Amino acid sequence: SALEPAMPSYDPFSAATPSNNLGDSFEGHVSVGGVEEDEDSSGDGDMIRREYDVMITPHPDFGIGLRLEGQLDGMPAIAGSYKKHPLNGGMLPAEKTGMIVLGDELLSVNGVSLEGLTFDDIIATVRQVGSDAPPNEALCMRFRPAPENRRRANSSAFSQAGGLNIA
Repeated sequence: SALEPAMPSYDPFSAATPSNNLGDSFEGHVSVGGVEEDEDSSGDGDMIRREYDVMITPHPDFGIGLRLEGQLDGMPAIAGSYKKHPLNGGMLPAEKTGMIVLGDELLSVNGVSLEGLTFDDIIATVRQVGSDAPPNEALCMRFRPAPENRRRANSSAFSQAGGLNIA
């Protein structure tokens, strides 16, 4: 469907996983991996998406370009929308991956769990992990696919929104 990300043309579990450099380092280096899909046991051919990791190198001035939205405190933040490059309107690293499905839940960044935190603490933790990372080093962001009913919901139904701009 239109909400499903494109599958990589390589085996993401192979030791020889290629990188996808989408321009010079100023535009941000993006690579993806850890996507699993299984056929639904009902036999109707539907695919079940599993948790997945996305490697994102933040733009040095404009961050990763992903706006997170809060549900209720203690629930995971969700990928709400992509931010655009403020100077040229182009895509920022999160959108360039082509892997993040809006509405999916952010579970961790660089192995630091975000589960059970308030929305403000999630934003603060992601920003701190991003600022602690060396320049031009990718962040590993783990997502869980949204339940089908929420994926179809209008994002305005969520109570809080916060920009995530890791510089």
